[in-house]
Amino acid sequence: MEPLDSLDLKTYIVETSFAFLKPVVAQHGYESLALFRLSAGEYRIWNRNDGGSEDKGTF
Repeated sequence: MEPLDSLDLKTYIVETSFAFLKPVVAQHGYESLALFRLSAGEYRIWNRNDGGSEDKGTF
């Protein structure tokens, strides 16, 4: 993981997708948010019907 320090990206995230964070930003400022870029990872799809997960690969 790589930490990101982009005020523009933090603003965009709060204003578009995560409006519930607006009170946190209003009280503590954008420096209270931490952003990370996941450069390589693995994902799985979980199926609650059978309780298992299926490996789908990496990104």
